[in-house]
Amino acid sequence: MSRIGISMITDAVENVFANIEESKRNFKQTIEIQIGLKGYGKKDKRFNSVVEVPHATRKVTKFCVLGDASHIQQAEQLGYELRSVDDLKGLNKEKKLVKKLAKSYHFFLASPTVARTLNRLVGNTFNKLGKFPTPVLKGESLEKKAESGCCTIRFKLQKAFAFNYAIGHEEMPIEEIVRNIATSLGFLISLLKKGMQNLGSVHVKGTMCSPVRLY
Repeated sequence: MSRIGISMITDAVENVFANIEESKRNFKQTIEIQIGLKGYGKKDKRFNSVVEVPHATRKVTKFCVLGDASHIQQAEQLGYELRSVDDLKGLNKEKKLVKKLAKSYHFFLASPTVARTLNRLVGNTFNKLGKFPTPVLKGESLEKKAESGCCTIRFKLQKAFAFNYAIGHEEMPIEEIVRNIATSLGFLISLLKKGMQNLGSVHVKGTMCSPVRLY
């Protein structure tokens, strides 16, 4: 990532914070990244990968546990939102209901048995929306898995050769946002067939602010 250095990222984020200061809202704005690719066509290989950045990307990240009896109990003790297998069956594979559930959360965690049978229970809507749950394996900490999910960014290349994702919020230190941006961009570039050559544009912005060009 030699052509997008830390100083460039820092300058862009500082400009975003200046824009936020000029257009104060009665809510805390999310810092987002908008990336456009070039040199990709219909026949190029798609990818669907995730990277964990150093810091949580949202002030409030909504997630839900799709669990068996054991994980339901743990989720209740931790105060997490949850759905049981019976709850999922109750959707009756109605696409509107399943879509509404999938769009209500930033990510999902699931017991392995639930993850394996999810498509059979509700159809493939979670897959289509890029919201297929992360399995919580035996012996793994549900709490740590949730913390990891709050720091995870998914890059799924589909028909549109572009990405838009949250990278921080206005109450975070600038240094933490810079680290998140550097980590996520470095990972994305490693996925691209020609690396930096496939980056068309990179902008950083607050929710209600004009974008600042980074690249």
